[in-house]
Amino acid sequence: MLRRCYRRLIGLLKLLSDLCCAAARRRALHPAAPRRRVQERDPMSSLSRTVGDVVRIQYFNAAGDRKTIRLGDISDETAELWQGYIDELNLAGGDRQAWSTRLKQWVSKIPASLRGKLSDAGLISQGKSNVALARLGPFLEDYLAVRHHKHKPNTRRHLRQVANCLIQYFGERRRLDTIGPSDADEFRLDLEKPKPKLSRKTGQVVGQKQLADNTIRRTCGRAKQFFKNAARRGLIVESPFGDMKEITVGENKSRQFFITREMADKVLAACIDDEWRLIFALARYGGLRCPSEILALRWSDIDFETQRFTVHSSKTEKYDGKEWRVVPLFPELLPHIDLLHERVQPGIETPGNSFVITRYRQANCNLRTELDRAIKRAGLSPWPRRFQNLRSTRVTELLDAGHPVHAVCAWLGHSPRVAMKHYMQVTDGHFAAALQKPAELQRRVHRSVNHPDQLHRPGASPPADLLPVAATPQKPRDSQRRKLSKRPRQESNLRPTV
Repeated sequence: MLRRCYRRLIGLLKLLSDLCCAAARRRALHPAAPRRRVQERDPMSSLSRTVGDVVRIQYFNAAGDRKTIRLGDISDETAELWQGYIDELNLAGGDRQAWSTRLKQWVSKIPASLRGKLSDAGLISQGKSNVALARLGPFLEDYLAVRHHKHKPNTRRHLRQVANCLIQYFGERRRLDTIGPSDADEFRLDLEKPKPKLSRKTGQVVGQKQLADNTIRRTCGRAKQFFKNAARRGLIVESPFGDMKEITVGENKSRQFFITREMADKVLAACIDDEWRLIFALARYGGLRCPSEILALRWSDIDFETQRFTVHSSKTEKYDGKEWRVVPLFPELLPHIDLLHERVQPGIETPGNSFVITRYRQANCNLRTELDRAIKRAGLSPWPRRFQNLRSTRVTELLDAGHPVHAVCAWLGHSPRVAMKHYMQVTDGHFAAALQKPAELQRRVHRSVNHPDQLHRPGASPPADLLPVAATPQKPRDSQRRKLSKRPRQESNLRPTV
């Protein structure tokens, strides 16, 4: 019996030895990477494993309090990676601007359980900005509500239009983090497609409308403004409109139109009353922005003694010193202002600081419709950008009259760069003036055309009448004299060689 047990024990030991040898051979053929310890560097926090193999991170926040975050049963590599991100969050102190791009991507992809633990520890905020505003509709409503007091009525209306376009295309319940750069490109392509035009009275389709290029640019620019704010608030990693080009308003020379004085006189005669004639004159001959600057004009702003009037600009008031400007009382404006002044009698019949234009006092007034009617009654076709081209025409006219550029820009309230880009026009009068050349220049051009051999003959100097008028013979420089002095002298009376 003992002998039998002894043999079995010997067999088990031999089998165990064979297994150990086989394992050793496998390790020799396929060496495994050395197992890294959980903590190989010197981080701000400490890693440890509790009962049940749960990884625990402990650190001290800015207030000196010790915090503990349990990450669960994860691998050592994942634990070290998450430890680095948590250290970066602790260093940022809640400032999202200090987050790196990799940290933003990690925070946007972590599970909800870990997000809640980080929020409880005070490393990230998980409230209204991350839960209730994660979808497009609520986020846009919150954005517009927070900035309602900051923006002017027209700006609020434009932002609301862009918000409606985004909701109509993406949907109100679309998550912000699911909108990528390709979706932004498709949104722009959709804006470029013709849309059905609906009648305001019947609501039926009466044709198609195509958005202008600058309208598409401005719409995408405001959409980029929305998503940039979402990225700053941590709702998304980066804006899908971030790398989109051509989103600022560019110059469009094809929509420029010069309104001559003959055309302006016809429209003035077709206006319905004195107030409308003054509105058109202020836009055409005063260069005022319509409706903001024209409707803000008061009788107390007009100084008849100095022949000047003050214009209050709501568009440029956010810049220092641009809240108002002084404009000359141009001779073309005086008849219309005097006529309305005699009828209204400010300071006697009406208060002296009352508005000059009393017809349109609501924010949603539409002056373009009545202007189109006056243009059609005058027998003309409505031109593009009705009021802006009136202002552009006045800028071009004043510069052609010889007024300095800085004076014209000060009167009309824009910079020379903006005037060059958006207002100054090239008219038929410029071409006509270019054809009126002086007699001497015409004679030179005529001779250069009829006798080109005198201009291109090698070694021949041009005739005296083809030289520039102000050109005078220049003395050679010292360097040229040295070069000439190095040349070999040649006898003036050369004799033929025999």
